[in-house]
Amino acid sequence: MIFFYYFLTWTAFLFCAVFILLLSFLKSKYKISLKSRFFLYKNLHQEKADVHFHACSYGEVRSIKALVLKFDSRITTITQTGFECAKEFCKKVNYLAFENFLPFWFNPCKVLVIFEAEYWLMLVFMAR
Repeated sequence: MIFFYYFLTWTAFLFCAVFILLLSFLKSKYKISLKSRFFLYKNLHQEKADVHFHACSYGEVRSIKALVLKFDSRITTITQTGFECAKEFCKKVNYLAFENFLPFWFNPCKVLVIFEAEYWLMLVFMAR
């Protein structure tokens, strides 16, 4: 199952890569976030931490602030506003890499907290 899913993510990535790259240059909103997530631009290294929090956007990041400050934490986000908000109170912040890069990018942690409506199969699989 996971192999099939991983194969599909690579296929989708290769099919959409040029469009995603173009979009990252055309819209300032996506200038950094798309390149960081889909091409690991300035996103190759992830700091080690005991607790990994994943929150998609600004509102979710704001709501986990109190928890993050209680632990040796790192945060991954998807949106630029979420990333900027997380940087205000946590030093270990990254954009979450796209699914196909997670097996090579994700550093192990003791606890993974996914705080959002979507679930990413590869993120959960890598945290096992």
